[in-house]
Amino acid sequence: MKSKKMKALNIYNDMKLLPPIYCLLLTLCPVFTSGNPSDPINNFEIEKQRRSELALIEDIIKIPNIDEQMAKLNELINNYEIKKQRRPDIFPNIDKQIAKFKELKNNYEIEKQRRRDNIPKRDEQMAMLRIEWEIIQNLQVAINANPALSRSSKWAPTVFKSELFKSGKLIYADDFNGAINKEFWGQPKGKKIKDGILTVGPLFKSKEEAMKVLKRDHHLGLEPVAHINRIPEKFVMHLRYQFAKPELTPGRPSFQIGHHMINLGIVKDGGHRVKLPDGPSFFEPESDMALNKWIDLVIEYELGKIRVLVNGHGNTYEHEKVTIINPKDKLGPRFTFKGGPECEILFDYVRLWDCTE
Repeated sequence: MKSKKMKALNIYNDMKLLPPIYCLLLTLCPVFTSGNPSDPINNFEIEKQRRSELALIEDIIKIPNIDEQMAKLNELINNYEIKKQRRPDIFPNIDKQIAKFKELKNNYEIEKQRRRDNIPKRDEQMAMLRIEWEIIQNLQVAINANPALSRSSKWAPTVFKSELFKSGKLIYADDFNGAINKEFWGQPKGKKIKDGILTVGPLFKSKEEAMKVLKRDHHLGLEPVAHINRIPEKFVMHLRYQFAKPELTPGRPSFQIGHHMINLGIVKDGGHRVKLPDGPSFFEPESDMALNKWIDLVIEYELGKIRVLVNGHGNTYEHEKVTIINPKDKLGPRFTFKGGPECEILFDYVRLWDCTE
């Protein structure tokens, strides 16, 4: 009798050290005190661990449904294939990466079918979450490993960011996945959109053809010319473009920030030059601005001040000659691109914010 009382007292003392839920279980289920490894207390610990892992993953990973992930994966595969055609030099292992993504896509399709055919058990749910988490990680790794991909039209930022202005209103954003915006680009003749790229070429192939059609001997449209219209008095612009051309020619290509005003040009020895109208020039040799390479451009402007960044390199220039206003240009402030002979001008995306208010 005394031994039974001592045993009960020991159990009571042990229970005081346990969390309340364990006390309740030990009180209601004496079999839990067994030392048998296959008894319910071990099952409870396993189940607790499973549920805690599942809760942790569900809290940390906000998993979208599988169709959304399939759509994202398809978009990434298509984006990679487009980028491979545009820039094979920066994607040496692109075929392997595409194959890997297609394998992950097959895993998604298998898992989707499993969801339709079966009610998954907890272990299957855990495996499913781990597969989805792995694919999400692979998507992010792909973007991080290829900055050019994240800067492409599919990933171009629309969040306002500026060194000169506190706020801005996004008035134009184009990834060139639809029709040409005539309000900003004017007539569509000489322009075409394919695979998310706007390409501008010459209007005519020969002088004779042009003179016959136009009935004049000047401004014959033998070089590609593009305008981005409706530029605000104060603005921020993000633009990705390229001059596809065998070599530099006198005065070409030309990019005018304001028609015949501030000139942004490629320097033969490397980098770029900002030339103010009737004013000084500023050279930035580290920007890697060149023909046949995508140019990531950021311009922030207000009268007397302009910030120009090319591929992340540049500066802010304050000068009395900083202006995009040409009194002789009846079409108002605009950008002008001129390619010269044997040239095409390519545009990947554009973002324009009005910062006048």
